[in-house]
Amino acid sequence: DHEGVSLNLAVANMGIIVFQHFTKINTFSWAKIRKISFKRKRFLIKLHPEGYGFYKDTVEFFFEGRNECKNFWKKCVENHGFFRCTVVKRVMRQKTRVLSRGSSF
Repeated sequence: DHEGVSLNLAVANMGIIVFQHFTKINTFSWAKIRKISFKRKRFLIKLHPEGYGFYKDTVEFFFEGRNECKNFWKKCVENHGFFRCTVVKRVMRQKTRVLSRGSSF
């Protein structure tokens, strides 16, 4: 984080989890996260405001390199898209039996 403390981040079905020395110290649930982004080595979590009190709306973490940060951001986007999906879209396919090769599944 910005204070130089060594932390581990994990992405899960409920959100992003923060660990310090194998101890869970915080969880950012998908419902509370407004936006996730990365810029170079910085991973940013923007949160929804909670009431009218003082809050920190952006949490910042630093990674060893840009590629590590981007890969973690990708995993977060994939998990968020999968676990927050409420509607399954069915795709209707045109069945053409004339030149059909392979499985129709």
